Amino acid sequence: MVDCLTDRASGQARRAADKFSLVAAAGELATEWGVTSWEPGEAHGAAVSCFVAWLHRRGGEGSHEEREIIDAVRYLLEVYGESRFTRWDSEDSRIDDHAPRTMERWGFRRTLEQNSQLDGKSTESLFYVFPGAFKESFAKGHDPKRVARVLADLGALECDGERLQGRARLPGMGMKQTRCYIIKAAALYPDAQAKQAA
Repeated sequence: MVDCLTDRASGQARRAADKFSLVAAAGELATEWGVTSWEPGEAHGAAVSCFVAWLHRRGGEGSHEEREIIDAVRYLLEVYGESRFTRWDSEDSRIDDHAPRTMERWGFRRTLEQNSQLDGKSTESLFYVFPGAFKESFAKGHDPKRVARVLADLGALECDGERLQGRARLPGMGMKQTRCYIIKAAALYPDAQAKQAA
């Protein structure tokens, strides 16, 4: 079954592959001893089919916990991206004073325009998340460093060298740069992940 996995497979997928391999071996032994009426290799083929179906149903060979983290972060940005993040679109670290006030603010949302000769104009949202909001909301139920590492490994977090938090001069926070988690929303979606893997 290990042949069905890539080098990036999680430990969970590898342990499952070992168990399916054990079932395949037992089936082949049963066939050899005349317990079944199967042809040689039939039990192995059936176990491979079941393992591939299990992998597909599970959502791939990656870590289930990591996928849950990514799904949770994506959900929070989809549901609360407009209401918990103050819009910040100007270059001079000011926010729109005429926009509605952000209640229970988690940070700032910045929209960047991109031009591509192939794809035309598009936008990307960056979310500047305060450390406290990241810990209490984005990492709820998980270690905040683990969540940040998963996002960084995915390419969805702008880091400051080895540090998982980035730095930015945020509106209303003075002249100094503030530490925060800078999340690139586009990197959280499967088509972006597929392009990075290619």
